[in-house]
Amino acid sequence: MDGQATRSCQVTVDSVGNAKVETIEAAGADPVGRRVVGAWIAAPVPQCGYCQSGRVMAATALPREPPKPSDDDIASAMTNLCRCGTCNAIAAAVRHAAA
Repeated sequence: MDGQATRSCQVTVDSVGNAKVETIEAAGADPVGRRVVGAWIAAPVPQCGYCQSGRVMAATALPREPPKPSDDDIASAMTNLCRCGTCNAIAAAVRHAAA
């Protein structure tokens, strides 16, 4: 919402108001989102797909500020549950997308 990664499960529809809401479908239209999705595929990150939408959205929001996130920045932003344990590949993809 308004450029900040926000979990949709924690936001009620009536609280959105006039906020700009972007969903995973918008990632392809966003230059950062395209870099993230490309890095995701190149890493290769995708396995079961359970966390992919949330993590792609969190990663898309991350490289904007700071422009080159540290490992701690990445760990703080990537809080969605990953059942496959691809956290190292996810971090590598985020670093690649932010480069």
